[in-house]
Amino acid sequence: MSAHVLLETYSVLTRLPAPHRIAPVYDALIAATAVHHSATLLTRDRRARATYDFVHAHYVVLRAVVLRAVVLRARELFALAGGEC
Repeated sequence: MSAHVLLETYSVLTRLPAPHRIAPVYDALIAATAVHHSATLLTRDRRARATYDFVHAHYVVLRAVVLRAVVLRARELFALAGGEC
């Protein structure tokens, strides 16, 4: 199957009406990646909790203030490593 066909199929399936929609596919992909790497998933998307639980991902739902602190700290660490944001 070509990448174009795959992307078009995904596009159609995520725009279907509620009972037939597969919107959690992206959330499941992210959660599966976190599980594969034994990582904790940091998120603000409370709607995705059921999907994360289904995939058995370890996750933490952050508030906006906490998320801002995490992003600032990540930028500091990245800068110390010689990178730019």
